Amino acid sequence: MPCPGMAEMLSTWKNGTLGQSVPKSQAVMIEEVSMEKQNDQEFAHLEVKRLCGVFGAPLPPVEEKPVDKVKEPPRPYRSREREER
Repeated sequence: MPCPGMAEMLSTWKNGTLGQSVPKSQAVMIEEVSMEKQNDQEFAHLEVKRLCGVFGAPLPPVEEKPVDKVKEPPRPYRSREREER
C-alpha cells in the first residue's frame, strides 16, 4: 500500500526538485502533463505507422534473387544427310 504523499514525492523526483516541497495540485498537474506527453508520443508513432501502411499489414514475402542462368552448349545433332550416308 503506497504511503501518503507518495505521488508528491514521485513528482518531485521526476521534476528534479527532490527534497523541495511541491504543492499536491502541482504534483498532480505534472503527472498529468507527463502522461499527456507520453500519450501524444504513442499516438504520433501509431499515426506514422498508419500513414506508412505498416499498421496491421502483413510482412511482404522475401524476394528470392534469380539464379544466374548459364547457357548450356547445344547438343550435337547429326544432320539427316550424315545419317543417311
